[in-house]
Amino acid sequence: VNQLKPIGPGWFFRDLVRLPCVPTVELTISLRQNGDLQLNAKAIIRGEDVHELKQSGVFQIVEISDEGERQRFIVEEYSRLLDLYGRNEVVCVTNFRQYEKNAFTSSEALNLAIQKHVNSENRAQHINGFRLGDRVMQTRNDYVRNVFNGDCGTISGIDQRNNMLSVLF
Repeated sequence: VNQLKPIGPGWFFRDLVRLPCVPTVELTISLRQNGDLQLNAKAIIRGEDVHELKQSGVFQIVEISDEGERQRFIVEEYSRLLDLYGRNEVVCVTNFRQYEKNAFTSSEALNLAIQKHVNSENRAQHINGFRLGDRVMQTRNDYVRNVFNGDCGTISGIDQRNNMLSVLF
């Protein structure tokens, strides 16, 4: 029911659950999120004003109109959280892949800015822009390697001669 806007065409699940012939169940308990994140998610679903949401160290609303400033804030906040929690516990998520009007906060632009800020020491060893130590996400299921869409890992080896990366998932 609360499907995020799809990346591609169509609202498959939204349209599917609206069909009277399809049995549905709406989950009301989340075992994955709790605290402010869960409270705010429910408030958003209810349509409450964004300024009424509870802010904390986990959930905060920052209004920055300039795209370049917004990117700088995201990169600095990401870096601060890395220092606190470590690389395996911090993820930067954006809802834009690459759109001209949102270029500074697209995943492509943020990935480059974050890489430049937190992984500048590995510039010499790279393949197609990927550097040793970069965090990466698998974007397709690979049943042979047992790695699936959304799995996150770290580039642990680079073989420039054979144009190959090793990723530790």
